[in-house]
Amino acid sequence: MATTSASWDQGAFDPSQTYDNLLQPVSGYIMNQSLETTGKPVAGADWKAGSVVSIQEITTHTVRGRTVADIVVKAGCADDEMPLFARGGAEDFDTKADAGNAIGRVASLLPATGGFEIQTTEYDQTETYDANDFLTASDGDAEVKKSPANYNDNIIIGQVSKGVVEGQYGQSLLQFWTMNIPKVQTS
Repeated sequence: MATTSASWDQGAFDPSQTYDNLLQPVSGYIMNQSLETTGKPVAGADWKAGSVVSIQEITTHTVRGRTVADIVVKAGCADDEMPLFARGGAEDFDTKADAGNAIGRVASLLPATGGFEIQTTEYDQTETYDANDFLTASDGDAEVKKSPANYNDNIIIGQVSKGVVEGQYGQSLLQFWTMNIPKVQTS
């Protein structure tokens, strides 16, 4: 029997190891019962598991005569967008397929409003994080960052709980509670 490649075959790629970059829910998350969604990475995306992403656009396609909406996500989050935390990276197997891997090709995403305590490898490691520090993100940048000012001046995507902790594989993880407080628009 001859083997053929599917039309969606994207060729070989080199995903990161599952412990290199991660988003680890610590509390508030119950698999398949928590608030979460999925999204396809925008073309050329290179964000890692644990990154902050947001919706760039909604596209549609038809399946068996029914219109289905797809969320397309980009790195980072603007002041008026819903922050989402990616459980998989844009180049990981859950999100991208190569020859022979027939999978969903979407990333699992936790919205910042979900009431989660999470750990991520994707944060600004040049900063010091103390309990109760507010965290922010910026459009086009997938890293969690310490908010430099009053929470009215930036979108707030979380608040530090335990700070930087050591992960199971020795990596540095920032542990915090998720939240979404949009920037207060002033004129």
